[in-house]
Amino acid sequence: GYKEAEEFIREHDLVDASVKKVTYSVLIEDYITPADRVKIEELLKLNGLLSFGVYEIEDLNGNFHLLSGAFITEEGAVSLNEELKAAGINSHVIKR
Repeated sequence: GYKEAEEFIREHDLVDASVKKVTYSVLIEDYITPADRVKIEELLKLNGLLSFGVYEIEDLNGNFHLLSGAFITEEGAVSLNEELKAAGINSHVIKR
């Protein structure tokens, strides 16, 4: 999280780096399997959307969720969400 990022910056002497609190992301899929993730990443790559980064998180019940992007403003997340939907990817904006 935030503290780890700050520690990384200090350890690597990244004087121009900063940590920002991001509030919004785009949830691509719930309860994914590794095969689902590969398919989604291929679709994102084909549509030029992989540059936003794709990551999965595990909830307290052991279910996996696939997310993309980390945005300070809701507008940024909404814009990515619209691009994902236009590419045929089921997604929605979430508050982190």
